[in-house]
Formats: sequence, C-alpha cells, structure tokens
Amino acid sequence: RCATVMGSEIKPSIECNHLHCRTMMRLGIDLSSFLYGKAVGFNEYALSLVEGLASIPSDELELTLFVRAGQAPHFRGVHSSAVIREIPFNGEFARLAWHHVVPWFLQRRFDAFLFPANFAPLLVPSNSTVVVHDLNFLSNTQSFGRANLLYRHLIQRSSIRRCLGAIAISRTTALEVERYAGRLPEVIHNAVRVR
Repeated sequence: RCATVMGSEIKPSIECNHLHCRTMMRLGIDLSSFLYGKAVGFNEYALSLVEGLASIPSDELELTLFVRAGQAPHFRGVHSSAVIREIPFNGEFARLAWHHVVPWFLQRRFDAFLFPANFAPLLVPSNSTVVVHDLNFLSNTQSFGRANLLYRHLIQRSSIRRCLGAIAISRTTALEVERYAGRLPEVIHNAVRVR
C-alpha cells in the first residue's frame, strides 16, 4: 500500500493481490472536538464534511471517524458506511491528551489523517492535514481564557507548519495563516448544508 498527500491532493492506496487490484483511500478524521448541541460553526462543518464524504463509494474510501463517547449516533445517520471509533472519555483534558498522542500511533492504518478543528497534535502523523477555520485568538484575546489562549499560542503555529497539508476555509483565513505561520494553505470553502 502507498499513499502520497500533496497539499490536499491525496493519492489513494493501491491494494493488489494475484486476483485483482483496486484503489482504496483509508482516511482517518479526528472529530473529538465535536459536541452535538454546542453552538459552534465547527459542528456544522464536521457534519457537512462527513455528509460530503458519503458521496464517495465505499469501495473507494474507507472512512474512520474518531469521536467522543456518546457522539457516534450523530454521524451514523450522515455516513452509513463510516467506521466510528469512540474515544472512551469526554473530559477536555483527557480528550486533548488523546488528540496529541494517539493519532501518531494510528498513522500507519491510514493513507491520510485529517484534523478539521484548527489544531493538529503535538506528535503530528506524517500523513496529516489540518483545517484552519480562523485565528480569532490573535485579535479577540478577551474572548479566550488564559489557559485556552496560552494553549493556542503554543500549539497553533507549529500545527500549521508541521502538517503535510494545510487547508483554510476562506481566502481571508488563508492570508491570515500565511502571515502568522509563514505557510499559505489551500482554500476549501465551507459547504452549505441544505436541510
């Protein structure tokens, strides 16, 4: 199996045996930041992302979603063939510990690992892409507690720089990321969900 990620262009694995060859992409997505009912744009983004991936045939995409305990039902109805793995705890500190360590150990199971909630782990998998929604903490510091602000300052820049791929949800965000981290991410706009 082999995979190459260039920007957000992903070349899928090719599985071959003596009987047949097929192209299959193995994608892992860390959705541990998703909390159903929480009024943030990331939740809509996460649901739209998974809904959009449902249009890819299951023989071309093997999708694994990592979600907090109790959040799996919110994704089963959106993508029926996704493998959903629940992280066995909901506390924020434990979730952050999982986010920063476990994906590195899982990276060989996937052709690409997507971190769609602004941050990639400290131990960045070699095949990872981060999605940056905004850098509000730079200009709107009063909206963030001290610990949250410190965390963002310590993690965000290195997260953007060390991932193989980086995506911004708007041209404005991409330019802000370039000024902040010295890297111009690819722009992929948020999808619009019609209900």
